[in-house]
Amino acid sequence: MSKRKVKDVCPYCGQHKNLSKEHVIPRTLFLVMDPKMVTVDVCEQCNREMSSNIRDLRNWIVLSLESVNHPDWESHLRKLFDTNEATRRWIEQTMDDAEEADYVTPGGIVTGSVLLTDNFNKEPARRALARIVRGLYLVTTKTALPLDCTVSVIEVPAEASRPLVEILNRLRRGKVESR
Repeated sequence: MSKRKVKDVCPYCGQHKNLSKEHVIPRTLFLVMDPKMVTVDVCEQCNREMSSNIRDLRNWIVLSLESVNHPDWESHLRKLFDTNEATRRWIEQTMDDAEEADYVTPGGIVTGSVLLTDNFNKEPARRALARIVRGLYLVTTKTALPLDCTVSVIEVPAEASRPLVEILNRLRRGKVESR
C-alpha cells in the first residue's frame, strides 16, 4: 500500500482544486475556539458532504450518557438545543418516543434511570470519525492514507471503556504484565 505525499491535495478524495483550510476536529465540538486547532486542505465537495455527518457526530457525543460528566456538557447541550430548530424538534421527538429503563452498573447496582431510544443513526457520525482519523493521520505523518484504505470506527460499550482506558494507561506506563 503506497502512501500519497500531500501537497495541495484533498486527503479525503485526492482532488487538487478548490481547496480550503478546514479543521480536522470540527469546531462545533468546542465551546471556545483554540487558534492552534489542526487544519488540513480540503476540497469544497468533501467539506460540503461532511457537514451533516459532523452535525450527527456532535449530537451523538452531546447526547451520549458518558458525556454527562464532562464539565462543559450542559453548555454543549444548551447550545445544541437553542441554535437549531430541526435538532430541537428531533431531540423532543426522541425523548417522547424513548422508553425509561434502569441504569445498571457493570457490578449490577441500579444507580438511576436512562432513556432508551433507537432514534439515532450512528453511521453519519462514524463517517465523520473516520474522516477525523484520516485528517489526524495526514497531520501526524505528512502523508495521506490511500483512498482505498478503509478506516473503520467502532463503538466501545460504556461498561468496557473505563477498564480499557485504565489498561491502556498502565500499558503506557509499562505496568501491565503479559498473561
